[in-house]
Amino acid sequence: MLDTRYPKVWDEVIESISKNERVMVIGGTDRGKSTFSIYASMRKDMPLLDADIGQATVPPPTVVKL
Repeated sequence: MLDTRYPKVWDEVIESISKNERVMVIGGTDRGKSTFSIYASMRKDMPLLDADIGQATVPPPTVVKL
């Protein structure tokens, strides 16, 4: 069952991602990049590397999360 809290276009974009394809999500501050990335990772059962060194949440800024 799809979660209707997310924009439908997200599912269209996620379905267009081919297996073994690398994707970079970029955008302005507080635009939902991390939310989209986590959602996409769960929907496609794919690994996620979050390298947003500008995040103010844990871990501290300038720390790359792996």
